[in-house]
Amino acid sequence: MKHLLALFAFLCVLGSQSPAADAPPVRVLVWDEQQPAQKQAYDGGFLGDTIAAHLAKQPGLTVTSVNFAMPNQGLSDAALDAAQVIVWWGHVKHAFVEPARVEAVVQRVRAGRLALVALHSAHWSRPFVRLMQERAKDDALAQIPAAERATAKFEYFNDNPLGKVPRRDAPLTPALRQENGVWKLTLPGCIFPAYRGDGAPSHVTTLLPEHPIAAGLPPKWDISKTEMYDEPFHVPTPDAVVFEERWDKGERFRSGALWRVGKGGVFYFRPGHETFPVFKQAENLRVVENAARFLAAQLPADAKPVAPAAPAKPRVAAPSGRLALPHTENLTVAGRPAFIYLPSPDKRTTPQPWIFYGPTLAPYPDQAERWMHEQFVAAGIAVAGVDVGEAYGSPKSQVVFDALYRELTEQRGFAAKPCLFGRSRGGLWTSSWAITNPARVAGLIGIYPVYDFRTYPGIAKAAPAYELTPEQLAARAAEFNPIERIAVLAKAGVPVAIIHGDVDKVVPLKENSAELLRRYREAGAADLVKLIVVEGQGHNMFEGFFHSQALVDFAIARARTGAGKLKE
Repeated sequence: MKHLLALFAFLCVLGSQSPAADAPPVRVLVWDEQQPAQKQAYDGGFLGDTIAAHLAKQPGLTVTSVNFAMPNQGLSDAALDAAQVIVWWGHVKHAFVEPARVEAVVQRVRAGRLALVALHSAHWSRPFVRLMQERAKDDALAQIPAAERATAKFEYFNDNPLGKVPRRDAPLTPALRQENGVWKLTLPGCIFPAYRGDGAPSHVTTLLPEHPIAAGLPPKWDISKTEMYDEPFHVPTPDAVVFEERWDKGERFRSGALWRVGKGGVFYFRPGHETFPVFKQAENLRVVENAARFLAAQLPADAKPVAPAAPAKPRVAAPSGRLALPHTENLTVAGRPAFIYLPSPDKRTTPQPWIFYGPTLAPYPDQAERWMHEQFVAAGIAVAGVDVGEAYGSPKSQVVFDALYRELTEQRGFAAKPCLFGRSRGGLWTSSWAITNPARVAGLIGIYPVYDFRTYPGIAKAAPAYELTPEQLAARAAEFNPIERIAVLAKAGVPVAIIHGDVDKVVPLKENSAELLRRYREAGAADLVKLIVVEGQGHNMFEGFFHSQALVDFAIARARTGAGKLKE
């Protein structure tokens, strides 16, 4: 009798791990950015296709494999609506996934129409980051006394964590505090303080053997070659941690973590690196399969279809500290905060001449620049910028700049060729975009601007923003460092005006503004550069930097030229 009961119990467990014969199949969408490096480990093919091919052979699963190069980046509304679970592999193209497609994923997860399985370096994928932000906001609200939730005021920080690697002793994120009646939430970095790409083996332990995601998996298994990530992982506290990884040098990681976000689920599985055959190993593939089945089963049966995403509502308030002028508009572009200083209605024209400003950060433009911006709008010139975080001119920032450019030129009647204004590190922002888009630039101005990221912020600090190691960024400086490519602007005939102190220790004159002039001279275009050197001044708030009539007049003239308005 005991044997019969044991057999019955075993069959019940087996049935709970297998799809019922009459159950509809779980619909899985596998998304892969398809780096060429994947071919080293996946027999000349791609990682995503390998996972999809395995899943497609399993009973009760219907699988579609899509990739970044497809229309709508493989993330059309039809594709997302047809799926219950999306398995995501991304590494080097996080910043190039269209924000609208990211939000389409996020909305569906929150509504319970989709679930996400994020693999390895997808910890910085846009959908995973956004969903962790949403979970952090939900958790923060739950921490506030119930009677205060309806009227609670929030400010959010660290909304673009890509490229920001914390020190091991840095405060954990997300983090909530209250100041002066406002709840201030530092959003999760979705990152960890250390990684190692030497391919050392890891040792996986199943922490929750009864969890459906652990079905059919051994208590322990080894992955012969994998990249190492080390705790702490800056994410909201998971609802469950199914697996843990450890390495022989002592590192550990919560390698199978699960969250509910809204009505949908998110599962993060850590093992990977595209050059190691992690997803040719049976145990790792079983984890992905189990996660897809479990997450699909958790989706509510009565979830309503997701309506098309509504356009983002304009922000109504600028960050504290930023200069505000009478006709300021604060808005959101590509999910990022942006601003426009508009001329008074009687001075606006079509096309609208404008200045593209950087760095747009919480405190910038600041009060020191007030006189300049008042001169611009008084002359009928608009000024606009968008906050891309500390991106240091990296390609991911240019995607957002492009979005602002399109918003202004295609939707608001702004001129096709603005004058670009870069102050300090804003020089990296504006020059990198100008080099990529020389035909869209009427001119370039700068106040002690950075053009060489080796001088500021330095290779080590800039590298994470480029999603490269310092060694990789140094080796690719000719590709990414604006000063190495500044001849593009000289050859395109882009005029430049700069003011810079001769004793600047933060952004040295010689390696930045003077070097730009030297390279223009080499290209036979020195007459296009006006360099004003201020003797005895460094990187400071000297009034002469911000009250340069020559600089303002140059910018106004170039903005008008860009709009085809050669006269006042």
